[in-house]
Amino acid sequence: MTHTIQRSYCYKTLALLLLSFNLSLALAQTKLSAIATKKGTYATLFSGKKADSIKQLIGNAQVVLLGEPTHGDGDIFKLKTEMVKFLHQEMGFSVLAFESGLVDLALANEAIAAGEKTTQALESSIFNIWTGSAQFRPLMQYIEDQKTSLKVAGFDSQLTGTYAADLFVEEIQKLLTNHSKEQKAVAKVDFDDLDQVVGYMNENFEFPSSSSIAAFEKWSLESIRLLRQLGLNNQATVSKRDFLVQGLKSTLALAKNYVAHNPSTKTESNFVATDSNPRDKQMAENILFLMEQFKGRKIICWGANTHFANRVDLLNNQELQTYFPIGRILKPILKEKLCIIGATAGGGSYGSWTEEARQLAQPLPNTIEHALLSQDVDVALVDLKSAPNQTTSLAIEYTPLTGQWDQVFDLLLYVKTTGPSTPYVKENMQAATQTNEVQATSQNYPAKENVGDNALQTQPFLKIKASIKDAETGQPVTFATIQTTEGGAHTVANEEGIFSLNVPEVKDFDLTISHVGYQTQNISISELQRNAVVRLKAKPNQLQGVTITAKRTDPVQILKEAIERIPKNYIQTDFNASCYVRTQSTNVDTLVADEEYLIKLYAKKGYQKDDVYAGNVQQANIKKKPTYASGVFVPLTGSSAWLNNADLVKTNPLFNLGLLKKYQFTLDSVIYQEDEKIYVISFKAKQSTHRVTGLYYMRGYSGTLYINHSDKAIIKASVKWQRDTAIMNRYAQNSIGKKMPNPIFSNSYEEENISLTNLYQRTDNGQYAIYYGLMNWSYDGKRLKDNSKLNVKSSLLFLTENVTTNPIEIINRRTAFYWLAGVANNPLFWEQYNRPFLNDK
Repeated sequence: MTHTIQRSYCYKTLALLLLSFNLSLALAQTKLSAIATKKGTYATLFSGKKADSIKQLIGNAQVVLLGEPTHGDGDIFKLKTEMVKFLHQEMGFSVLAFESGLVDLALANEAIAAGEKTTQALESSIFNIWTGSAQFRPLMQYIEDQKTSLKVAGFDSQLTGTYAADLFVEEIQKLLTNHSKEQKAVAKVDFDDLDQVVGYMNENFEFPSSSSIAAFEKWSLESIRLLRQLGLNNQATVSKRDFLVQGLKSTLALAKNYVAHNPSTKTESNFVATDSNPRDKQMAENILFLMEQFKGRKIICWGANTHFANRVDLLNNQELQTYFPIGRILKPILKEKLCIIGATAGGGSYGSWTEEARQLAQPLPNTIEHALLSQDVDVALVDLKSAPNQTTSLAIEYTPLTGQWDQVFDLLLYVKTTGPSTPYVKENMQAATQTNEVQATSQNYPAKENVGDNALQTQPFLKIKASIKDAETGQPVTFATIQTTEGGAHTVANEEGIFSLNVPEVKDFDLTISHVGYQTQNISISELQRNAVVRLKAKPNQLQGVTITAKRTDPVQILKEAIERIPKNYIQTDFNASCYVRTQSTNVDTLVADEEYLIKLYAKKGYQKDDVYAGNVQQANIKKKPTYASGVFVPLTGSSAWLNNADLVKTNPLFNLGLLKKYQFTLDSVIYQEDEKIYVISFKAKQSTHRVTGLYYMRGYSGTLYINHSDKAIIKASVKWQRDTAIMNRYAQNSIGKKMPNPIFSNSYEEENISLTNLYQRTDNGQYAIYYGLMNWSYDGKRLKDNSKLNVKSSLLFLTENVTTNPIEIINRRTAFYWLAGVANNPLFWEQYNRPFLNDK
């Protein structure tokens, strides 16, 4: 009986289609009704009379689920974007909800309303399988252009962006502190515990083993109770409260699922459809919540075919029999208010921009895709009510499945040929075009302009090499600063206290050697030639008070003042700097990379952290080019982009006032350099999430800071990261059999450590800037491909000079896409270049 009623509806639809455009296709001796076009852009499908027919098919739906076969279909992204525009402009849909975090998108919407750039807000909230794709960017631009009439939202229970990690728990605490009448109850809630769990789940997609699910549930439910009892009059605040309550419910359900099933440990081979049931159930509830929140507004949901499908149990696949995706949950509730639109392709290739593309197999006869291919249709919208009871389609992850497809989707978008998602490159800096640009840059700049004061030299030089040691202990003094008294050449000693410097032969003069906690010493070149060891005398350490309780010796207060003084102490306007960089890498003691280069840095707005460094690589000397085809990840090499990780004050979350509670601080000592008192503060992250460490998948983060007493400037920072190799190994196992372009996921790791030391000094304008950096990156493990041993050690050191705020050369090309291999080598230049620093060991 039900089947007969559905067939009757189909005939009414066909009659409507005959009034506009109809394409009849032979399929299993039936006719498949489709609105189609054989030429034109994807937008052509939604124009003219075809648009009227599409409106009839969608009918009075209040929610459209707009799917995709995989998350790596570039052309389907583009076709879906045109569908979104049509639904928004022609049918009054005004909310676009993504298969991304409910909380993340709610806070992104709030940020957009407050003036944040839409693309930036979406990058911080939506899964980067979409936002990192070039084919998705036109939709992001459309949302920006239509932000007054098109709101964004999320329906996923997962925490997918930085908004949830940074603000979710903070917003709950703030709302309760400002409005709750039960302040004693609010004070008992362990918001720190909530925040740590949320941060960990956001980064690792699992529940932290160090936390208690019982405690997380207790504080979540108590927060929900307190939020629901708030007496609020402002509608915007009420809406925010409702999102926070739903977000807590959704996150709690997710946490319980992680504990019960730990889906992140599943590989592609052992993950089954029912593993998604808890998440799909929560996503369906979140969509119903959005309908209530945006009452009276029509909603488009963007996500995967698999999640949006209805009666997948009617397909010939045993695994799908007990799977309850979103459509199967919502269709009985919403009925005609819900329209489910799947998508498929007739051929081509697919794959996320993060992985290697895979070729689509030729569709078999008697499939929907084959029928459309036989008619040479470029793009179509198929009314599945016209499909036979038993037909075959590839719409579920391009796997041929047979069954009642009219019960799986209402409509099916089709493209003749799809291509993989490709990465979005800012400022159109495609690597293929870089060589010509770089060579042109090298040719258009005289050598002297390229490298500032260290240009080609004609006078003879002496190479001075010496070591610096503690006068009492004989131990190396690391990272001491060496400067000629005449203000010319300068460098920094390495981790073994060794330095080398080229100085003019013409006369004898002094070098000034300084280090915090030691007496500054002047020593002549002639003396260094006789005795290549400099012994620095330490100044006595002082610790004011055994118990650190006073404000003046409270390490948190000292660092807080230092952070507050960053706008005064560190350059806040555009600045340029010349920078010499040297990188070296070995694997099992074999040299695998050796590069040096000169780059002109451009820091937009200085240390305001609004932008990363940009830079023109002006000379490059590739002594040993890293070979990534070998499957060995060689960090710190190949691109000047690594410099964006090498300035802690500019980039690291440690210097964020809102995150200070995430670390433990200790005042180790008070030392002196000349008449300046310097605080030495050690720190350790309480939980090593990305938002706390600045890097992903860490199990430890600690370090030491040196802060001036007089101006609270951070003059030195040394930090260490320890990678959570268990997580990395799990990702590697999940990648077995896939052709992953990044060799990181082709290895098994035993240990991985990263360290970075920065020195800062005053510039000519009186403010501080980065002066020196040394990053070391090492890991041990083996390649999964052949079990060969990996013992990789990489170092990147750099020294800046000629920091200037006037005049400024604005550089628009980001270092992230500036590959050293594209820079023409000039052997004569490097033969005569007076290197300011060499990492001799």
